[in-house]
Amino acid sequence: MNAATATGLPAGTHNVLVTDSFGCNQSIIVEITQPTALSATTNTSNVSCFGGNDGSITVDVSGGTPAYQFSWNTNPGQNGQTAQNLQAGLYEVLITDANGCQLTVSDSVTQPYLPVTLNVSATAVSCYGGNDGQIEVLATGGNAPYDYSWSNGDTTSVNSGLSSGFYSLTVTDSEGCNSSKSNIFVMQPLPLLVGYEKEHIRCYGEDNGKISITVLGGNAPYSYTWSNGISASSIQDDLSPGYYNLTITDENGCEKYIDSIEIIEPLEIQIALLSGDESCPGEFNGWVAATATGGSMPYLYQWSNGFMGKNINGLSAGNYNLTVRDINNCKAKSSIIVEEGQLPDPLNLTDYASCYGDSLTIVLPEEFEYNWSSTAYISCDTCHNPIIYSSETSIFHVTASIPNTNQCYIEDSLNYQILPFPEVQLPADTAICKGNGIEININSTDSILWLSGNGIPCIDCPSNFIYPEISSEYHIAVYNEYGCINYGTLNIDVFPEPEFIIDPDTTICSGQHINLNGNIVSDNTTLTWLSDDGSLYLDSEQISVNPHQTTTYYAYAVNQYGCSLSNETTVYVVENQSTTFVDSIAICKGQEVQLESHIPELDENSTFTWSPEWMFENANELNPVVSPQHDITFQLSTDGEICENFVQYVHIVVEEGPEVKISYELTDITLNTYQLLSSAIGNELEYYWSPDEYLDCSDCPNPLILENGSSFFELTVIDNNGCEATDSIFLQITDYCLEDIFIPNTFTPDGNEINDILYVRSRKLESIDFFRIFNRWGQLVFETNDINSGWDGRFNGVILNSDVFAYHLQARCFSGVTVTKYGNVTLLR
Repeated sequence: MNAATATGLPAGTHNVLVTDSFGCNQSIIVEITQPTALSATTNTSNVSCFGGNDGSITVDVSGGTPAYQFSWNTNPGQNGQTAQNLQAGLYEVLITDANGCQLTVSDSVTQPYLPVTLNVSATAVSCYGGNDGQIEVLATGGNAPYDYSWSNGDTTSVNSGLSSGFYSLTVTDSEGCNSSKSNIFVMQPLPLLVGYEKEHIRCYGEDNGKISITVLGGNAPYSYTWSNGISASSIQDDLSPGYYNLTITDENGCEKYIDSIEIIEPLEIQIALLSGDESCPGEFNGWVAATATGGSMPYLYQWSNGFMGKNINGLSAGNYNLTVRDINNCKAKSSIIVEEGQLPDPLNLTDYASCYGDSLTIVLPEEFEYNWSSTAYISCDTCHNPIIYSSETSIFHVTASIPNTNQCYIEDSLNYQILPFPEVQLPADTAICKGNGIEININSTDSILWLSGNGIPCIDCPSNFIYPEISSEYHIAVYNEYGCINYGTLNIDVFPEPEFIIDPDTTICSGQHINLNGNIVSDNTTLTWLSDDGSLYLDSEQISVNPHQTTTYYAYAVNQYGCSLSNETTVYVVENQSTTFVDSIAICKGQEVQLESHIPELDENSTFTWSPEWMFENANELNPVVSPQHDITFQLSTDGEICENFVQYVHIVVEEGPEVKISYELTDITLNTYQLLSSAIGNELEYYWSPDEYLDCSDCPNPLILENGSSFFELTVIDNNGCEATDSIFLQITDYCLEDIFIPNTFTPDGNEINDILYVRSRKLESIDFFRIFNRWGQLVFETNDINSGWDGRFNGVILNSDVFAYHLQARCFSGVTVTKYGNVTLLR
């Protein structure tokens, strides 16, 4: 170069020669230097939590010429040495020194691979009121290790020893990132509830006691451990008298102990017999009196000669066997001999005692002449079988002689004692509501025996606290020490409880309305609601509520009889959420329905939960199948946390469906025609009988059966909702001839050959087992097993006077059916 200024020179040593106009020159050496090259290093601080923006990059610069300027490609841009508040990503910085020299440097900010995610599983409490529940959480993502903070103070991943209730959890990783779960519910089973029924031993010496156990709550199946070690079932048969203890254990090992269930054995029936022998040979005036104790009163006395009752009179010499049966058909036997009288032995009339209002019939041989005398009333002074009536203790004298001779003349007397009659005062007929009890007090100083009625805990107690399930008639016998019995009847009407079903506990979001339904089942029933915040809703089956906090609503039902019943449901209120309501679905009771999710598709980590969870085999299945037994609303929520993401409600309406029961009746005895009868409940029912080849119609309610024989019939009814019900019946149609049997109620054996003989007549009888006639004192006067033989009004050849007699017929139809008929017939002369 030959200019005074040189430009564009590189670093190094340069010479310059300066020459003036005279040719003089001077040489100068110039040293040109340069700065070192720009260079930079970075120091990165990564994002702490997934999705955060707390990352930063610091650049350290060397070389070039200070001061430096920085330009980052962040949004918005930054110009400091350190770029802050960075999300995960790749970043660049442009560095410019004082001379305008530039350098570009890049680096990356990272974050944890996944967010802190919690997978929670809860184990229910084994037994009601226990504390062995457990919640286990599995934490993933973030930066291990994790810290656990439970609402009950626990700090481990497995929270054990828990009672039933709601729990919440917060998990924090090593960088302080956290995730929470709330409303984690630990369930518990219902408490074990045990009831039992017992049947005492019917007869002395038997082992037929029975105890039946009913268990509710806990977790089925149940095991039974009895103190006698005989059976492991809920029913104990063939029990001896004594006390029995029972331990019931459910599937989880929860136990319920029942102490001292007593089975009682009655006393053995004992028979005491007294007898009187004949006064004279052939006079037929022996007698036997019996007294029974033990067993269960009242007693039935059956003598070997066909007589019934405690005492029998008018007996000939011989052996008499007695069978006594109590109210439970327990029996005892005894026998006694009536000796033949030896002249001049007395009549041996024995004093007799009977209850007030009873009468005594004395039966003596007919071939003697009698003369009775007494201050009290006797039906006939000269009869061999007078009836004694007396309201006070009296003495009766009698003389007996053989007609036209004085060879057998006997005198005797008897003292007829009148025993006091027990008195009983029953309370007035009353009414109670079903499920309630009532105490019945019987005012009597004598012994009490409850003969029949529903729910009697003690059959021989004057006071009973009873819980009849249905309207019942109670028959009570009062007997005194003499065996005199008085009877009374008490009626208790049992009014039904109101029946209604309310919605189960449910959960809503804050600000949401919900309809609570109390579906009334029984007629003439009103429903009133009361919430625990004091709100009252009168006479309404459905109420619309909008609670701002968790609230319990109490439903009170009262029917026309004043009987009441209450139930409650709780509405849990949580934070707002996105809610979807699906159109109601109607099904028939007993059918299954598949629930479908209408919640938008979420990310792959979302979970689904249906509630109430106990209605599902798998509450986390997206489209489960259920079979509810009543109207119910199902809730589907995501991530297991209510109102966090999406909630869907599906209301299922369960149609009760029809009911049907089949019976039959004989419509024409002569033609032996039967008709099937259906009793059905439902709307717009359609009938379908099968098989229909033996019926006059297959789609009517009450078809006629066209042929006899054995047949199985089934009826299906379908209502207007398509719900159906089925019942069946098996018939063995045979010819039943009882209505064809004719026995006159009056006959006149006067020898005019018109209506002289009493016959059994029927077109359908094959044979007669027996046809027996009894007089008004129970004495058998005629018997035959020949269908062509009848009664001519005589007994032992003697013509009987006009009177009313009882008959007992047992016969066999041509169809093979055995029939029995009882009745009265009047003999007129």
